[in-house]
Amino acid sequence: MNRCVQPVKELRQQQLAPKGLERSQVRKLLREIELRQDVRSIAIFSLFLYTGCRVGDLVSLELSDVMIGDRSGSVVFRYGKGNKQRSVPLPLPARRTLQAWLEIRPPAESLHVFVGE
Repeated sequence: MNRCVQPVKELRQQQLAPKGLERSQVRKLLREIELRQDVRSIAIFSLFLYTGCRVGDLVSLELSDVMIGDRSGSVVFRYGKGNKQRSVPLPLPARRTLQAWLEIRPPAESLHVFVGE
């Protein structure tokens, strides 16, 4: 082997950021969920789509973390990545689906928004 040639380090492949759903995919997903007429599932998927929350954020979401008004709304995710609290605005479609769920949510001792069925 030639001593003048240095071994070349292999370059790491750069990881790409996760790709989000396209609008047509979002519409199709929501249409499929709405066909089931399951208000709880619609609210869950709506929060995933419009807030970008993680499963853990959604599971720990409590009633006191939700603020819904006539013209605006938000949710506070308290135990997100790195245990950092963040407030996320709710667009109108997310407010409507979440409000629909809260109106029919079964009474429970739990303060969580999404109680088990």
